[in-house]
Amino acid sequence: MAEAAEARLNLTMADRRRIQVALTTLGFDTHGSDGTFGQRSREVIAAWQKAHDRPSTGFLDDAQRQMLLTEAASAVSRRSTPRKGGDERRELQGTIQSDVSAPPSNPPAATVAISQPPSTATASVIAFDGSYAGSFIIYPATSWAAVVARVGIKVSLGHGAGSVVFEGSPGSGEGTIFIDISPTGRIAGGGVATEPNGVRNRLAIGGHAEDKRLELELKGLGRDSLSMTLHRTPQER
Repeated sequence: MAEAAEARLNLTMADRRRIQVALTTLGFDTHGSDGTFGQRSREVIAAWQKAHDRPSTGFLDDAQRQMLLTEAASAVSRRSTPRKGGDERRELQGTIQSDVSAPPSNPPAATVAISQPPSTATASVIAFDGSYAGSFIIYPATSWAAVVARVGIKVSLGHGAGSVVFEGSPGSGEGTIFIDISPTGRIAGGGVATEPNGVRNRLAIGGHAEDKRLELELKGLGRDSLSMTLHRTPQER
């Protein structure tokens, strides 16, 4: 049952808040992010499921949670100017960077901010920050016609989110991707994408980050595994 599948996720209060923020970001307003899945949140989850041709149960399984957070992360990363207030913007950023805590709204008066250099691990991760873009060719499983896939991804503090767009004679398609980069440059991630032939796939991403580029290995599109290089865009150099 759907309720049992969600129960197995053992969602924490913070997990539920991130899901509520993600839904609101995508236009499915939960009327707040208190971390409690009441009637409104269940109705909104069901609406999001219906919009994605999923059973409208109001309960999330692991694949749906991953898809939801990935879509929200991509939507936030594409915004050039925030339309929300400062506090809510911090919550939206938390959807992408769940391990970064927002500063307290009312810090003690005696608190003194002391600037310290980042740790070696943090500095290594920051070195990969930036926007990356590239393209590659796939051959859908049901067609021999080549399709061009264009990828764009934004990386911040070791976390990246972006999109992939397909263009070719069989039609068009799109998807969202996410990656995590370790201090040593190892990349792991995934995503979802709908190919031009209408087939929706879950993606698995591996690879490594180097100076001004991401070397990725992608599985789940077309007939074979794909290798691609994304280069850091000039304005981020």
